[in-house]
This record gives sequence, structure tokens and C-alpha cells, in this order.
Amino acid sequence: MYEVEFDENGKACGVTSEGETAKCKKVVCDPSYLLDKVQKVGQVACVICIMSHPIPNTNDSHSVQVSLPQKQLGRKSDMLL
Repeated sequence: MYEVEFDENGKACGVTSEGETAKCKKVVCDPSYLLDKVQKVGQVACVICIMSHPIPNTNDSHSVQVSLPQKQLGRKSDMLL
């Protein structure tokens, strides 16, 4: 079992597991671990596409990351696929 450690201001400052504490400046975890400390502000989608051929103009790479600029999408941030 683990426990997220907080400083006197309520900011996460480490994680304790098996009696040892790892100190840190930021804790990144699934929100379900800290339901009383999180607030939903957006959504994230993860997509995996399995293809039977390489994507054109990628030098026959086996994997690629596609970036769609915010201005082309009318969004506040880029989309990375």
C-alpha cells in the first residue's frame, strides 16, 4: 500500500510505500487515487490505430505521432494523435 504525503499547505510532497518516503515537487497519478483532492477540468482521450500498412510520407515508419495545430482546429490547444 502507498500513501501520498502532503505539506502544511496541502500540497503533495511525496509518496510513502513499504515504510520509505520518496520526496518530490509534484505527484502525478490517476485521479481515482485522490478523489477528495481532485476536480475535473477536462477530458483526455487515448487512441491506438492498428494499420495493415505504413502511413504515407513517413519513410515506412512502424509508428508515428500526428500533431494537429490548434489554429487549424479552432481549439485552445494542439491535438496529438
